[in-house]
Amino acid sequence: MSIRLAIADDHVMYRGGFALSLDAIKNVELVVSVSNGQELLEHLKTQEVDVVFLDISMPVMDGFTTAKQLNMQYPHIKIIILSSYTDIGHIKRMIACNISGYISKVANTATIKKAIKVVCKKGYYYDKEVYHKIQENLNSISQGTTYFTERELSIIKLFAMQYSAKQIADILCCSTRTVEKHKEILLEKTASFSFIGVLMYALSNGYLLLEEIK
Repeated sequence: MSIRLAIADDHVMYRGGFALSLDAIKNVELVVSVSNGQELLEHLKTQEVDVVFLDISMPVMDGFTTAKQLNMQYPHIKIIILSSYTDIGHIKRMIACNISGYISKVANTATIKKAIKVVCKKGYYYDKEVYHKIQENLNSISQGTTYFTERELSIIKLFAMQYSAKQIADILCCSTRTVEKHKEILLEKTASFSFIGVLMYALSNGYLLLEEIK
């Protein structure tokens, strides 16, 4: 029985090249090819999939949000990140999303084949570059990582976009006092003296992407 694959990536040419790579791999079938996470979730309502290859930076719904939705709605699906982002910040943030694998976008057919085989049989696969990054930063990933709630991430992003506390409160349908309280908690979580420190922490650890605040 073929392993059913899906890919979500906003670059049409890359998806085409990925599909060609799969032609050289036996017992796999690409059944879904879409440009963002929202389209992927729509297709999954009617199409069975075993493994999803997921880009991180996509319009409409990015890889972080998509991975969380997949875990909630389709926990049996294996998620392999296929991204040009191989810094430890993005890796840590995706590991927190309960992914099964992480490989670079420049991965060759042999690596893609191995990733599919390993995640289906053993559960997890990281290419050499990603694996070395994880090993180098193992302590920070397992012990010292600061995690943010969805509400905290929303507040960080909105402050980064230069919204005031009152404007953020209106957007999130809460009180200004609630926003200020979250701000205090974020300063404490990141050991920052000002909110610039919070923003720098979020950027350096992959919780906030520059393209999200343009």
